[in-house]
Amino acid sequence: MRAPPPRRDAAPMRRLLPALAALTIVPAAAPAAAAPTSPAPARAFAGKTAAGTPITLDVTGKRAAVRSSVAMACIKTGGSSGTKAGIELFQPTGAFALTGTDQKLSQQNPSAVLGGRTVTINYHVEAVRKDRAISGRLSMNYSTSDYDVFTMSNTITVCDGSAAFTARRR
Repeated sequence: MRAPPPRRDAAPMRRLLPALAALTIVPAAAPAAAAPTSPAPARAFAGKTAAGTPITLDVTGKRAAVRSSVAMACIKTGGSSGTKAGIELFQPTGAFALTGTDQKLSQQNPSAVLGGRTVTINYHVEAVRKDRAISGRLSMNYSTSDYDVFTMSNTITVCDGSAAFTARRR
């Protein structure tokens, strides 16, 4: 026959349970105490580029999200040469500082000029805010490289476009 297990003293448990309860209540109350304030509403600016395409800037603080389109020219070199031209959407996911310096952002997006092919587009914005207007320059560029196994040649396509703009507060 086995010996009964030794009895444990209940005193440590009496001290541990209230401490555990306090630890679970404090983190739950912390988010309510430090509720974040709502961000400042974005102010909309609208205008036109030098080419006449519409541009919209949503300004929050000293940063602006830009939506527009830019005329692009593409040149092919190498195996098969030629040119292409078209309009690309200028809609990067980030916001740019309104400092008057060149702000850069790169991201992968489909290219309208290259028939929906996904490329890494380099966005550049140089904008400054004066009173109720924002003016500056948009530019974007990308390049691709294609290897033709039949002719054993490499074709490089370089695309570039830019536009000056002015936008006023709505």
